[in-house]
Amino acid sequence: LFSAFVLMQANYLFGGQAVIEHSSGLTLAEYARRGFFELLLVATLTLAMLLALSAAQCPVAIFRPLAFVLVACVLGILVSAVQRLTLYIDAFGLRVSRLLAFALLPWLAGNLVSFAATCLRGRERGFASGLMISGITAIMLFGLANPAAVVTRVNLNRALENGTQIDWHYLISLGSDAVPQIVQNIERIPYPAQCQLANALLGQYGQSSNSNTQNWRSWSWSEARAQRAVQEA
Repeated sequence: LFSAFVLMQANYLFGGQAVIEHSSGLTLAEYARRGFFELLLVATLTLAMLLALSAAQCPVAIFRPLAFVLVACVLGILVSAVQRLTLYIDAFGLRVSRLLAFALLPWLAGNLVSFAATCLRGRERGFASGLMISGITAIMLFGLANPAAVVTRVNLNRALENGTQIDWHYLISLGSDAVPQIVQNIERIPYPAQCQLANALLGQYGQSSNSNTQNWRSWSWSEARAQRAVQEA
């Protein structure tokens, strides 16, 4: 049933811009955002169902081949989710929440592959430990990647290359991690956004904003780096 659904809906799942143009009343935001979360929910529920069936000790000769087919179908669904999210980011820019969703997809796909390699071979403990280790690793890598800096760099390059308006309010709201990227590209930013960004940065990270001695317990490397970048520029 799942395989038939994927085959029949292949045009809608992977159609992209062509589907939007030929579907009345379907906007790009609705196609990408709503479809992404629906597909993500399908993949999560399917994995939970497979785990429940595996724990129920169904006959291996029947369960294993059907489970492999189901895992393959869900991986195809995740590919469609990646396509939708990419389409949404290209049209509306990158946000931290969208970057987090993008990072969630390979983690979920990896867990599906891990399920096929462990639970379907009678190694449930290997899947549980792998799920925990991969989750902790994904969170650490996401933090080390500095998502605020990534979002700022992508949005600035996108706006400068395409000539679109810069949402500087959002860039400033990303905090001190975004400041070095803004300072590095501020001369490329057209007026009046350049003046608005400069005033906002000076107000938060300039000499007058940190003239008072702060408690050492409130110090952070990110804040210090942002202040240094603003003062040097």
